[in-house]
Amino acid sequence: MKVEDAYSNIERIITYGFLSVRISINGHDLLIKDISDKEMHQMSFFCSDKDIRKTNFFSLAYCTIAIDGVNLIEYRHENLAEIVKFYKKSPALVVFRIVDALNELNQAYIDSLEFLEGFCYSPRSRYLWSVMDPYDRATYTGFKGIDAIGISSVVESWIHINKKLDEEQEYGRELNLTLLVVSASNYKSAKVLSKNYETHTQELKELRDEIFKYGVDRERVNENNKKREMWTTPLSSREDLVKELYRQMTGDKDKHDLYIDQWLENQKQKADNIKKSVDDRQKAYREKIAAADLDLLEPSKPISEFELQRALEQKKQVRPDSPFMEDKEGTGMKERVLRKISTKIIQPEIKDLING
Repeated sequence: MKVEDAYSNIERIITYGFLSVRISINGHDLLIKDISDKEMHQMSFFCSDKDIRKTNFFSLAYCTIAIDGVNLIEYRHENLAEIVKFYKKSPALVVFRIVDALNELNQAYIDSLEFLEGFCYSPRSRYLWSVMDPYDRATYTGFKGIDAIGISSVVESWIHINKKLDEEQEYGRELNLTLLVVSASNYKSAKVLSKNYETHTQELKELRDEIFKYGVDRERVNENNKKREMWTTPLSSREDLVKELYRQMTGDKDKHDLYIDQWLENQKQKADNIKKSVDDRQKAYREKIAAADLDLLEPSKPISEFELQRALEQKKQVRPDSPFMEDKEGTGMKERVLRKISTKIIQPEIKDLING
């Protein structure tokens, strides 16, 4: 599709909310349009997915703008039953012709969406934004009832982009006022900021002018195409199709398979590296424990009576009920305590072995 044709379609979608075509059948003039996503949602309240025949007739009714010059959108819900009856009584060939025309409209609608960003940067788009209320399109177009269709996703995107462009313009005005005030006290800094902003604005304008000219960002499209080629091998001829079928029969891997294999290999390598790091730390710990010279440590031995006596003297105060006090019968209690203490062996701490 040419850029000019796409822009013309997008402008009609924004101003009217749809693309339309006129058909003359059996003496009747029909004006039909594509069905929007909001209308599909509305129709779901009236139709069940199980009744395909009823859903099809309702779809035709929602796609009908006018019959013989009578506007049916303005009071659609009041005329909905009559429109459905009209299509039920129509010959099958008439219905098929309308469906074919709708398919062409839908295809033109989809093809035009690729150029939406380019249209948003056009002077025509900014003009429509300044004179038309997207929530009250009937006032601008003079076509009553089109606001009942609802705001499509295309119009929502157009509104969002234009609001962002308005914010950029407002930011530029506020920045210029700020630089004017700052320049009175710090002229050099204000000049640097102004120059950087002008450079950025000029680069952005050149990019948007190119997108407006071609309808799309060609550099971005090329990058997306390269990424897409990484996953599948494009089939542009019969020979490519034969090679692809042969590859699947023989089990050869394509670029997508090789990419997945490489990703799995990388994940396995990362897991092996983590496991190796843990094993190395454990090995170093065990080697440090084994390298500790236990002979250098003072061997554990039972506490002697002299050492016990010296510890008691350092306390200076002994409780009357201390087990080390002499009992009336002699030193029986004292000996039992000494034997109990002597059975305990002082073990070296693990942290001391490591630090030693």
